[in-house]
Amino acid sequence: MSYLRLKQITVGKWQENCYLLTCPETKESALVDPGDEFDQIVALVGRTRVKRILLTHTDLDHIGALEQARDTFRANVYVHAKELTRPSHAEAPRKPILSAQPLSDGQSIRIGRHSLTVYETPGHTPGHVVFRFDRRAIVGDAIFPGGPGRTHSPADLETGLYHLQRVVFRWDDRITLYPGHGQPTTVGAQRDNFMRFLAKPRADDLYGDVSWA
Repeated sequence: MSYLRLKQITVGKWQENCYLLTCPETKESALVDPGDEFDQIVALVGRTRVKRILLTHTDLDHIGALEQARDTFRANVYVHAKELTRPSHAEAPRKPILSAQPLSDGQSIRIGRHSLTVYETPGHTPGHVVFRFDRRAIVGDAIFPGGPGRTHSPADLETGLYHLQRVVFRWDDRITLYPGHGQPTTVGAQRDNFMRFLAKPRADDLYGDVSWA
């Protein structure tokens, strides 16, 4: 049995992880979160054929090279509709996206002879999504080793925690999580600390950069 090939580079001043998923049989690929340093992205793509550009969300550090990628590879862009209308934050500005195909919960996206599934995980942003395939998932800024992605209000934090519980922590412990920044982790490596965090009382004004500790 063959699986999608995953390659990753880290780009830009925010050290964002850009991913390439390639069907080994057809060499068709999907580029995920082209954040910056387009020359490095071109080298990452190599001889594969980029058919789709997938966005976990639209913070600038995840889409800085999006228009260059769209123009060069002539690929459709896929993003949740709520990401196109949300306001920018000073610490997380974003560029307008001219056109895109909408993503929704449970949607299947083909990459050659393989596919991935889209899951809605709002919290860090209103339309944040993650992409699950075989025993791996690209999770953007929804979750990192040691905590959730940065939030902008207590309500955002509660939304993020709810969707992590509903989506990510219903997966098998062996699922590897590839975040938008930093190193991969697994569901199992985060589960106990996440569950302890949920069980503890939380301050009403807690949000921002939060850890499970």
